[in-house]
Amino acid sequence: MRARRWYVEQVHGDPVEVQVGGYRYRVVSSAQPDEVRQLADVVDARVRDLSPTGNAVDPQAILLAAIALAHEAENERQKRIAAEKRYKSQLARMLDRIDQILEETQEPPPLDPIKDSIPHGNELPA
Repeated sequence: MRARRWYVEQVHGDPVEVQVGGYRYRVVSSAQPDEVRQLADVVDARVRDLSPTGNAVDPQAILLAAIALAHEAENERQKRIAAEKRYKSQLARMLDRIDQILEETQEPPPLDPIKDSIPHGNELPA
C-alpha cells in the first residue's frame, strides 16, 4: 500500500477531496487541484439540476450528469472539427485565388537589350 501511495503522489500529486451530489470523493489527477475542484463543481451543479430538490441524490444521478456533460463535450468537439474543416477549405480557396491573381498580374519578362535594339523591317541601315 505504501508503494502505491508513493507512486500516486510522485506521478499525480496528492489526492484532492471533492464533493458531488452530497458524496465526498478523493480524486487523484494530473490536473491542478483547483481545476479538479472546479470540474467537480460543474458535475455537482448538473447533478443538482437532475435531482429533485430536497431529496437525497441517487448515485445514478451522478452517472446521468456525467453522461450529459460528456454528451455536451462531444457535441462541442464535433462543432470544432466541422469549423476547422470549413476554415481549412476557406483558406485553401483564398490561397488559390491569391495564386491566380499573382499569375494574372505577373510582370512580363525583361527586354533583351541587344535583341530589342535591332531595327525591324525597313529600318535596316543602308
